[in-house]
Amino acid sequence: MMGLPTCKEVESSMTDYMEGALPLRKRLGIRVHLMMCDLCSGLYHRLLALPAMAKDLLRPTAKAAPQEAQAALDQVLKTIRKDKGQGC
Repeated sequence: MMGLPTCKEVESSMTDYMEGALPLRKRLGIRVHLMMCDLCSGLYHRLLALPAMAKDLLRPTAKAAPQEAQAALDQVLKTIRKDKGQGC
């Protein structure tokens, strides 16, 4: 019997998992891992939130200054990098 995927395996498969592009057995292994691992679960939920956050932060406004755009980009990058190098 194959064990659950490691944090590194979950992280490297996260995009395919979120797109539903993995075989059933691998999806189930990742789902179980996400239920047991707070770090990977946090990464998953932050990735789910990124499109809406990026849309809100990067929405052009008539008064948007380059500094505000850079601050918005920095916030998105900070969220993406939050879990880098961490694992269970």
